[in-house]
Amino acid sequence: MAHHYTNLKMNRSQLAVLLLAVLAGANLSCVTQEERKEGLKEAPAPHIEKLAPPMTVVGKGFQVQPSGESALSVVGSNFVRQSRVFLNGKPAATGFGGAATVSAIVPAELYSREGDIQVTVENPDGRVSNAVTFRVFPVSGPAPLLARLFPGSCVVGRGFNVQPNGESAMGVVGSKFLPGARIFFGKSPLDTAFGGASSLSAIVPAALLRTPRTVKVYVENPDGKTSNLLDFPITAGPK
Repeated sequence: MAHHYTNLKMNRSQLAVLLLAVLAGANLSCVTQEERKEGLKEAPAPHIEKLAPPMTVVGKGFQVQPSGESALSVVGSNFVRQSRVFLNGKPAATGFGGAATVSAIVPAELYSREGDIQVTVENPDGRVSNAVTFRVFPVSGPAPLLARLFPGSCVVGRGFNVQPNGESAMGVVGSKFLPGARIFFGKSPLDTAFGGASSLSAIVPAALLRTPRTVKVYVENPDGKTSNLLDFPITAGPK
């Protein structure tokens, strides 16, 4: 069966014009795709540096809002207006404070018992940050255990672990410390900073270091339970 084609004849001029148009269109399309690829640069993933506060005690609210709810601040980078904080994999009501700060409302049930809350941030492009742990400590627990003091001794009149204000600081390593734990230097409670379940630090007033002697150091948790004793010798030094 014969096929008849019509209107397909072109002279050389028409073919040349058609070929140029096709080539021009192909080049334009190629350039547009390259430019589009260059423009579609991936945004960096969000990153969490720290949480504020980093911990709480069972049932104790923190950064309490007018509504009575607790709020957690997340400090990091690459956050955007639509970033969402996730707590143990569940989205939380999130406030945007800027590229370096977002905040989230923490439901009371999440800190009604001891344990860890994994905190992440997800940007609207689906990129997810590293996970940082928010710790919920028990109200009470076993007696704390004291393992080491830093330093282990000192010389009368010589500071140690000297802070910017010129005061001496003592570090304590052990276990089962609770938020609110205090270091006792003899019978004197020290201004103590909680570094976690295994570390504390405190400022030791210069007045407590003026006499050669051996001081008993221990830790007391807020539930009243106390640790073992460690000796801290204060020596007269060479004459």
